[in-house]
Amino acid sequence: MVAGGRGDVVFVSSDTARTPRPGMIGYSASKAALETVARIVDMETEGTGIRTTVVRVGPTLTDFADDWTPGTFEHLLDIWPRFGIQRHFNTVEPADIASVVVHALTAPAHARHDTIEVQPVAPLRAPDLP
Repeated sequence: MVAGGRGDVVFVSSDTARTPRPGMIGYSASKAALETVARIVDMETEGTGIRTTVVRVGPTLTDFADDWTPGTFEHLLDIWPRFGIQRHFNTVEPADIASVVVHALTAPAHARHDTIEVQPVAPLRAPDLP
């Protein structure tokens, strides 16, 4: 990439890097470290034509927590709202994340996305009935 004078490096991170969650110390710490690596790569490649982007992913419909016991999941769902985390249970689809990565890669050559955070919208509430 350096020899060609252009390229993109996309780091897929997690919103736990910005807002750590109790019960996820290793995961949150690894994503914070990944974002530090991304920033250093960005600094070290500045002026080479290489762009770096962090795609910070929120709750996504994957098999991430499939091995959690029901008790673990219930415990975390009880304490996370206390910290302003997981206010609702909507998720984004993996294809949504792929779309964001493509968006970063196809930005005009003179522009770059530093960090893109992807979060699900809250579920629609039923309209108030009279």
